[in-house]
Amino acid sequence: MDSPSLQTYERFCIVRRGTSWFAVPALSLREVAAPSSLVAVPAAPAVVAGLCHQRNEFLVVLRLEVLAGEQVAARNDKSQMLVLAGPHGSWGLLVDEVAGLQSLEVSVNAEAKQPDSWVAAVLGSATYDGKVVHVLDVNSLYRFAEYALGQSWQAAPIQPERPGPVIPAVSADQGVPL
Repeated sequence: MDSPSLQTYERFCIVRRGTSWFAVPALSLREVAAPSSLVAVPAAPAVVAGLCHQRNEFLVVLRLEVLAGEQVAARNDKSQMLVLAGPHGSWGLLVDEVAGLQSLEVSVNAEAKQPDSWVAAVLGSATYDGKVVHVLDVNSLYRFAEYALGQSWQAAPIQPERPGPVIPAVSADQGVPL
């Protein structure tokens, strides 16, 4: 196992969700917004908080604490949403607090990267204001959430289609049922 190396990045957006602190590269961040009304997604895993409409886009909004293996945190009036740029468009992360932008010295995680593991999304760790911060790779985080969603949908039973109302066929020339 390699020893962790240190790497400095320009700026990170430092956030808190529940009792944990996280950082995402500032260049991945499009905006911090109040989450508009979230609409639940049927058969979605707990990681998906819902869909919302933000600036003419529909965004999938994820629960960061679920990805980190923690209990689902209650959404409160002060919850905010990070809008992040992803390979397939924008998406959101619910957070409780945005502490600000800060340069960090990151101890890079040298663990093996597995696409189906939370570890793949954690670039490393750093300290901010005496707190340990998980530094996230937003592209790996998105892939992990995509993987979790795919696994959940594959495991969900397919609901049979409900039959619609029966409409009798009508002859065009006679206007009577066939």
